[in-house]
Amino acid sequence: MKYGEIVPQNLQDELAMISAQETLNSWRIGEIANSLFVMASQAGEKVTMQNVCAAVGYFCGRSVSSVIQCARLEKQFPPEIREVYDGLPLSHFEVASHHKDPIKVLDYSRDNYPISAAKVEEAFREGEKENALVRDLLNLSLRVMPYLDDQVKARFQQLIIDLIDIVRLVDTKAESV
Repeated sequence: MKYGEIVPQNLQDELAMISAQETLNSWRIGEIANSLFVMASQAGEKVTMQNVCAAVGYFCGRSVSSVIQCARLEKQFPPEIREVYDGLPLSHFEVASHHKDPIKVLDYSRDNYPISAAKVEEAFREGEKENALVRDLLNLSLRVMPYLDDQVKARFQQLIIDLIDIVRLVDTKAESV
């Protein structure tokens, strides 16, 4: 049975609107977190991005990791890029963010929409070493996070983010050799 046979058209439309609003909210949360971090840094305050994301999450009911994701994606995909792919859920940008050519992934998502983020990732999985490393790091964090206290959790999340950045940096340098 196809999804369109399970979910009536009126509910498909409603779910699409919910998804679009959630994506807009996520971009805005990312903008706010990034702006607050820049303002705090410029003011000479000793605050980490982790602290900022925890504070933002407190006021919008999101986890620190969710706010970090919003901030990271908002920074990686500026408004002019997001405009081109307007209508794609945030999950597609998340998938694209882990690939060497995120625009190629977003093009694929847009051209094949509606498509799940899992199907998009599956289409780009082959031959991407970074994807496997990043996925392993994210899976590790998902397994470990529930067992950490808040202070250690914040440091661990930052470590995972730093490791993902290192993987991308090494991969980029290896390509240029």
